[in-house]
Amino acid sequence: MILTTRIKILLSLVVVLSIAAWFTVKEKRTGSTFNEDLAVSIADTSSVYEIGYQSDEINGVLRRDRNNVWIINEKYPTRIQLSDLLLFGIAKLEIRRPVSEENKQKVYEKLKSEGIRVNVKEKDGEHVFHVLSNDNDPNSSYFLKEGSDTPYITYVPGFTGNLTNLLTLSENDWRSRTVFASDNRSLQKIKVHYPESEEDDFEIKYQEGSFGIAGINPIDTMKLVNYLQSFVMVNVSGFVDNPDSLREELANLQPKAILEVEDMLKERSNELLIYKPKDEKYWFGLVKAINEPVILRNELVERLLPVKEDFVYKQ
Repeated sequence: MILTTRIKILLSLVVVLSIAAWFTVKEKRTGSTFNEDLAVSIADTSSVYEIGYQSDEINGVLRRDRNNVWIINEKYPTRIQLSDLLLFGIAKLEIRRPVSEENKQKVYEKLKSEGIRVNVKEKDGEHVFHVLSNDNDPNSSYFLKEGSDTPYITYVPGFTGNLTNLLTLSENDWRSRTVFASDNRSLQKIKVHYPESEEDDFEIKYQEGSFGIAGINPIDTMKLVNYLQSFVMVNVSGFVDNPDSLREELANLQPKAILEVEDMLKERSNELLIYKPKDEKYWFGLVKAINEPVILRNELVERLLPVKEDFVYKQ
């Protein structure tokens, strides 16, 4: 699916909250803090290695691997921005107030029946609680510590939205969109092949301290540098809901282009087959490393697929 408005908002919060973190004071605020008053002490989120969440509608596990990468459901690396945002939210969550006496029982029952049960595991133990969006305030959540009968209204200072929003993301929403992530220090080769017009093929190769393109002289250095910069971070738009069906469809088509990147770091090397099925609005790619179809933005395809002639310096 294409990036939803909710995810775009959540990602934009990463920047805001990162700045806010620099200005977080050490003194206790007027309102009680999640860590102190509810005894869910996660002073150092680097000690957290697993976050599980489940409800009637969603079930997921985020686990930190030995390379400090968060993995969703033991399948895919997550988007760093989202996993960082979740950790920030858990660490900075604060109590606004207890739920009023007249609503206490109703909210308690709703949290137990409709809320998301969260289990945060860290080196010193685990912390279990339930959260649920507050219909009366989109910037707060109802919160219930496991074993307690007292629900609270909680919020994350500076956070537009609430913690529950993150915990309702689908597996595909959590997944990292990065296909290529190379820089000039490790990039070795970029090869672009056009099956229908091989005269447009080109290969950029690092040799003797610089990048060059065989068969082009003089090279438009500025265009070459700008193109290489494109591979610092290449993200796809999203993943499809029925990958097997689309994979089968693409297997019967000739790709418009095949993009190969070779990097000194093996995990950064990858191959992307690019397709534009007839009557489809979107471009699709098949990522060789995971053999999975992905959705590509039109502007990304345009940026990644110049032809050889485009690199010729024209006076």
